[in-house]
Amino acid sequence: MMADNKTKLRVAVAGLGAIGTDVVKALDRGIEGLTLVAVSANSPDKHRGWIAELKSAPKLVPIAELADVADIVVECAPSRVVRSIVAPVVERGKTAVVLSVGALLQNGDLVDLANAHGGQIIVPTGALIGLGVAAVFVHWSASAADLDVARRRPHHDDLRITDCTRQLQARP
Repeated sequence: MMADNKTKLRVAVAGLGAIGTDVVKALDRGIEGLTLVAVSANSPDKHRGWIAELKSAPKLVPIAELADVADIVVECAPSRVVRSIVAPVVERGKTAVVLSVGALLQNGDLVDLANAHGGQIIVPTGALIGLGVAAVFVHWSASAADLDVARRRPHHDDLRITDCTRQLQARP
C-alpha cells in the first residue's frame, strides 16, 4: 500500500511482551505515515486495560486477523508462532517485520512465499545479535522507504523512533 499525505500505512503488532509493548506505545505516540490499527497477544485480557488508555486504542484481534487489517505486521511473539503470523502477511503481498530471526531459519520457505506473492520480510539488524544489546535498530527498506526504530538501553522505559517514513510516499 502506498502512503500519501492523506493515507497512512496500517501497522499491527503481534506479541505484547516487553518489546511489543514498547513498539505499540511508540506507534501510539505517533510516527508520520504510520497508524497502529491492531495488536494480538497470547493473553488478551492481561493487556486490555493499558491498551484502552492509549490515545488511539488499536483493535485486539487474534493472530489470524492481523494480515487482514494491516499493511505491516511487526512480529514480537514467541518463535513458535512466527509462521502463523508471517505466512498470511506475505501471502497478501504485505510486509512482516520479524524479530524472532531464529524462527526464520526453521521456516526458510517463508522467504520463497514472500517472493512469490510480492510480500516482504524485514529482519531488524539488532535481532541478529539479540534484543538484550544496548540498541536495537529496525531498518525497514522498500524501494525508497526507510523506517528506523531505536530501542533505548534497558534502564530506559520507552522507545525512541527516528522517523524517516516521509520516504514511504515514494513507495510504489
